[in-house]
Amino acid sequence: MKEELNGLRAILIDPFKEKILVAHPPLDDYMSEIKKWMEVDHIDIVTLDDNNMLIVDDDGLCRNPNRYFRWVPNNYNYAGKAVIVGYDKDGETTDASYHLPVVEDELVEWLPEGFTKKPYMQFVGL
Repeated sequence: MKEELNGLRAILIDPFKEKILVAHPPLDDYMSEIKKWMEVDHIDIVTLDDNNMLIVDDDGLCRNPNRYFRWVPNNYNYAGKAVIVGYDKDGETTDASYHLPVVEDELVEWLPEGFTKKPYMQFVGL
């Protein structure tokens, strides 16, 4: 992902390389850049708090091989690469408000190579 300081401030989580980086995809096409970096076609959004969301690989659990990370505040494991961006009260995407050292040291935990989680789906009749 290109470093453009006038773009959206995003935090990239790569469990394959066990690296967390800040990048600035262009505002006019940030989602295409994020999908390209994540190497995915389908995404899902996870709300992290009142200002930030996590863009995850919607097919992540079905990929093999895969790597996982744990988001420590909710103790939930995510498969594959992910990106943190922010959002405002109108639901518009904004800069991520987390600081890189906090994400690295307190919020993300790498799960060991070989860790797996099976996909689970349940249908509930109405």
